[in-house]
Amino acid sequence: MRMPRIKRTPSPGSKAPVAKVSQAVKRRFVRVALPKGMLVAWQYSGGRSVSRVSTLGLGGLFIATPDPPPLGALLKLVFDVPGGEVRARAIVKNIKPGHGMAVAFIQMGQEDRARWARKIARGSINC
Repeated sequence: MRMPRIKRTPSPGSKAPVAKVSQAVKRRFVRVALPKGMLVAWQYSGGRSVSRVSTLGLGGLFIATPDPPPLGALLKLVFDVPGGEVRARAIVKNIKPGHGMAVAFIQMGQEDRARWARKIARGSINC
């Protein structure tokens, strides 16, 4: 098990350093940045929209939207990759207000998952 790194930072108004724990983020899958973005249609109980994806990976996406749904919201996603359409269900895992949301896939059909994995592995997501 990896131990968190400890950074020494001074507390306000004090010259003595104070320990601050910094957790290194561990990702299960590599992320790929998309400079041009890829369009994704998404909907949840509060509405629907079409937005650009700025990063993607086998486990999820970062969707650029100025007004993301709340943390924990369940989404239905539809997007095109070369070779077909991919449909998935996802959950909002993180929100950057004014920028977008990180979503994790929670359900994807076997054929969609294979198509998605193939396209990411080949680096052939045309955006």
